[in-house]
Amino acid sequence: MKKFKFRLQVVLDMREKELEQKQMEMAKIVSALNQQQEKLQNILHAQSQNSEKLDTLYNSGELDIVQIEAHRDFGIKLAGDIKNQERIIDNTKAILKRKQMGNFWFCRSCLGHYKRRVYEECEVVEK
Repeated sequence: MKKFKFRLQVVLDMREKELEQKQMEMAKIVSALNQQQEKLQNILHAQSQNSEKLDTLYNSGELDIVQIEAHRDFGIKLAGDIKNQERIIDNTKAILKRKQMGNFWFCRSCLGHYKRRVYEECEVVEK
């Protein structure tokens, strides 16, 4: 007896491979988003440390204008870095959302359609 082979098995295999590639893309984007959020946390931590050092300089008995200016300038730079990093994170989230919607529709329409046809084909053969 001949081995039964689905007529659409090749198409189904291609679609599953495409789905795996899309899942890998999503994983890369999520990984990048996590790294960007970690970088933002590091910047926020540096900003809080800078603020503490600035407070200790203000509260110390001797006022060193050069150090105070350096810490204040660094604080301004960190505030700009925070805004830029938040924009990068927002852009990455938007890309992630678009990819998720694309993958959702891909999975629902294409892959689901082909799997249904394969199962229907299988039922017809078994009957």
